[in-house]
Amino acid sequence: MKDPYIRLTAGVLAISFGCALGIYLVFLMRLVQMKMDEEKIQKPSFDVLLLLVKEVQLPLQCGKIWFFLMLFWTVFCLFGGSVTLGQWKRQEEARFSFDLWFIFMGLLFFYIGMSIRYLLWKKRRMATASVQATVVSIEPGRGVDNSIVYRPVYKFYAEGIMHRIVSPKGHNTSPVKEGERVKLYYIPGQPGKILVPQEQRAIRRISIFFCVLGTLSPFAGLLAPWLRLL
Repeated sequence: MKDPYIRLTAGVLAISFGCALGIYLVFLMRLVQMKMDEEKIQKPSFDVLLLLVKEVQLPLQCGKIWFFLMLFWTVFCLFGGSVTLGQWKRQEEARFSFDLWFIFMGLLFFYIGMSIRYLLWKKRRMATASVQATVVSIEPGRGVDNSIVYRPVYKFYAEGIMHRIVSPKGHNTSPVKEGERVKLYYIPGQPGKILVPQEQRAIRRISIFFCVLGTLSPFAGLLAPWLRLL
């Protein structure tokens, strides 16, 4: 890091990212506190606290977090691209044009990951009523490509009636086991329309993969000039 301009830019980017992360954590802790007050939890254990953090990842308020992160990361990547463009006159253009790909491909990956998380949040926004359900069976069937898929059947009591609902989504391997107790959400007044977090684990992992890749790629582009100066 022999170039003072690069060091200054790195400092500004690090501070901006740290501030954004701090704001996110403060907002997340505020949601956890609201959840604790709602469920009248006084001194939660670490496991309970971790469960609460997971629980508030997709409530109504998280739309604000989603919007904030999308806006911040767009500005971050555009600023990083501007920094890279500013180095062209002093270095080899071919190398720095390659660095730009890291930055803007990172932005694309981040958009993909966050778009998936937005769709998950949108579904969770509608299904606000929660209930404990029992997996009574796993029914095999045919998917859209004629492959064998498995749909769990859930039994639960909601709005004065016992319901037996077949999952609308088929899986190559069942995400739950027969006899297992799971937490699911449904749209108030429409218990037949359910959302099961355990069935979303695979798609959540994909969204996290794209978000992490989109976060690391711009840093790879910004660190490339430093590595060349070492």
